[in-house]
Amino acid sequence: MPKGAICGDHLLIVPIAHDASTMALDEDTWREMERFKSALRRYFASQDKELLVIDRNVATLGATHCHLQVVGVPKAKAEATRRVFETEGERYHVKFEELQAGADEKADDSTVDDDAAASTGPLELLRQQTDGKPFLYAEVPDGQGGTTQLLHHVEGKHYVQFGRHAAACLLDMPRRANWKFCVVPKPEEEKLTQTFKSQWKQYDFTLEEDDEEEGA
Repeated sequence: MPKGAICGDHLLIVPIAHDASTMALDEDTWREMERFKSALRRYFASQDKELLVIDRNVATLGATHCHLQVVGVPKAKAEATRRVFETEGERYHVKFEELQAGADEKADDSTVDDDAAASTGPLELLRQQTDGKPFLYAEVPDGQGGTTQLLHHVEGKHYVQFGRHAAACLLDMPRRANWKFCVVPKPEEEKLTQTFKSQWKQYDFTLEEDDEEEGA
């Protein structure tokens, strides 16, 4: 969980590789991230929630370790996700377009569990449509179990916490857009983490792989 999480369903997918951008990660790492996203979709679906994914590829001061932010959005609010992101985007000069596959291409459907292990998700389309330039990418739920991929090309000044801000507004917690207002005492943070781990355990495919290695 991130420091100062918006809520108990605000998590990070953090690759082992210490790269500043997800665009620098190799395809095997992207495949593993897609597996985590697929497992998290099942995890949140069991709670009647849908998955929001945010990938901010914008240079910041100091060393950075790339990651994906994910938030479980209650189904009752999921349908409004795109509208909130676009409405808040108008306030902060963040203009989204849909990430589109070309006529001869077919975008990976990372929501299909059987394909998740082989999928690199939006990697190839992001490579083609960002050309190594900074961007903000979001996979927004539609309230019906589907996902829309939104892309913003960052030019000039950018509100680096926009993704968190939009997610907080969606959840009717606008004040929690600032992580400093969300920091909790260490014991409470540890309790939240342990609660998540116990609920997540049955969806954690890495535990199955560890068992297979021990049994080999």
